[in-house]
Amino acid sequence: MKAVIIRANNSRELVEFTKETSYGMIKAAVDGIFDCVSLPNYGVDMWCNDEGHIIGLDPNEFASDLYLKHYPWLLKGLSPSIYQYAIRGDVIITGMGDEEGYTMGLTDQQAEMLLKGDDKSFFEQGQEEVLEREEC
Repeated sequence: MKAVIIRANNSRELVEFTKETSYGMIKAAVDGIFDCVSLPNYGVDMWCNDEGHIIGLDPNEFASDLYLKHYPWLLKGLSPSIYQYAIRGDVIITGMGDEEGYTMGLTDQQAEMLLKGDDKSFFEQGQEEVLEREEC
């Protein structure tokens, strides 16, 4: 299965994993204790260092943008600078979990967009659902 590591400096790397190696791969990619940010409109999970702010990791602009594009209502009535760097440190993007809770891989198309840095296309793929949900 495929995943893409997106570092705080925006360098990107494709990694392969199995159900058995996913925990260790995620922990190594984010360099520590991790947390999952589920982004169902994009069909992915984003794994980040749970202590990124506390230990002073560098901001991850891509990850923060992805988070805020998926959850835009977090900014209602607040200054965007409050959440500007919501995610810090390196992240790893995987597919969403299966019915049994196992981490799944990205599709070839998702991996390719992320590796190429085609962030605009990646963001647009889930934006329609975000806008529909926001109207409710």
